[in-house]
Parts: sequence; C-alpha cells; structure tokens
Amino acid sequence: MLKQLVLSVLSLGLFATTSTAEIITNLDGTGGDVVVRRNNNTENDGFLRIKKQGGDGEASSNDRIGLLKFDLSGLTESVSAANVQLELPRGESTSQASNTFDAGDTLYLYGVPDLATDEDFDEAAVTFANFPYLTGAGSVTNPRPATDLTGNGVNDDLVPLLATYTFAEQSDAGDLVIFSGNLLTSFLQADTNGVATFVLAASQTQNALKTAVFVSDTGTEGTPLPPTLLTNNDVSVPEPSTLVLLSITGVCAAGVLRRRIS
Repeated sequence: MLKQLVLSVLSLGLFATTSTAEIITNLDGTGGDVVVRRNNNTENDGFLRIKKQGGDGEASSNDRIGLLKFDLSGLTESVSAANVQLELPRGESTSQASNTFDAGDTLYLYGVPDLATDEDFDEAAVTFANFPYLTGAGSVTNPRPATDLTGNGVNDDLVPLLATYTFAEQSDAGDLVIFSGNLLTSFLQADTNGVATFVLAASQTQNALKTAVFVSDTGTEGTPLPPTLLTNNDVSVPEPSTLVLLSITGVCAAGVLRRRIS
C-alpha cells in the first residue's frame, strides 16, 4: 500500500520538474579552494580541514578556515535558487572517527562581497595573515570587533553570513553538507564579475581536538565530490501539495520501521 501511494505521487507529476542542471565545481577557470591556518601555514593537499580549536579567544594555531571560489562565467541564466554542497570522506564507518564533526557542531558559510578585496584570491599567495576578513591572533583584525559575536575567526562586520549548518549527529563518510537559502541566492544574484567566493568556518562545541575534513577540488579520497554549487532547477523542491502527501507516507514508513524493529 505504501509503495503504491508513493508511485501514485510520482505518476501524478507533483514534484517540481528538473531540467538540465547548471552545476559548478571549483575545478576550472578562476575557481579553487584552500585552507588558511592561524599559524600561517596554507593547506592545499586534497582536503579541506575546517576546525575551531581556540574557543572564543581565537588564538589556537590549529584553527583552520576554508576559502571556496567558483567561476560563474559559464552560467547561461540568472540564478533563482542555489545550494553549496560539500562531502565528508571520513567517519566511524571508515575507522576515522577522529575526523568527524559531533552533534551540535556548526558550520558557517560567508560570502565575500562582489568586487571586494581578494574576492578573486590567489591560492598560492593567500594566508591567514593577509586575507582581510579573518579575526583573532595572526589576522589583520586582532582582537575581533566587539560587534562580532560568533567567535569563529571570520569578521562578521565585513562579510555577510549566508547560511549555517548544525550537525544533528556525528558525521560519517559520504555525508553531504548542503547550504541553501534566500541569502545565498541573493548573494549570487548580485554578482557582476563571474566570481563567487565563500568563507567556511566552524564552531565546534563537543570535541575541539577532532579534525574533520571535506574533499577539496584536488581530493581523491572517497567518491570524491569537490565543493559544488548547484543552481536553479537542480535545487528544486516538492510542490506544497506533494509535501502533504509525503508527510502521510512518511508517517506510514516510520510506523513500519518501528514495528519491524520491535
């Protein structure tokens, strides 16, 4: 019965249609990614280690912040919706639990304003010390402004916060972190030079000694899936009428699962 109901939903065509997608990875053109570390080492080795070990004091040399840059020049239509997506290649299932985020850990995605300084950063030259949007020890702004309440190493007064992602449980290999929302879409709509640059920071609340990693543009571990920007039809969602039907089927499925477990 449940299977028939789901098939009926699909056959009625109630899902928003998905046409040829415009998907951008940061492998080509002016795209790229890199991690800047508070001790001034820059990491560009196939992984994006995003870490906040220094707490609110912003002083640990192990703090790491990711910079993601996408080439938008190939887009053929204006942006009406967008997701930024990253993959975690390690976790408990690969015997690498020390490379995970814990439940309650939060990631922050900021956007460098269009045409702002270092929007088109050079991977070979950028450092924690010279990238103008970071705060705390070893940065251009130390201490951080009193108006910046996040304590994640990024200057909230200079770059807008576009989206956050909080882990509901410990991450595992193959998990995707997806940022979305109206602020992200508006940020991309404001672009005039074909470059979109994001700053990725973390606020770890459970175990700051862990070092979680994402796959970068040159990564080979896992699938892999480099940082990816999905636009328009590729981020379609079910129509409101479908959501009602899916909520019914979801309750049924959960009920079946509980009965089988018991």
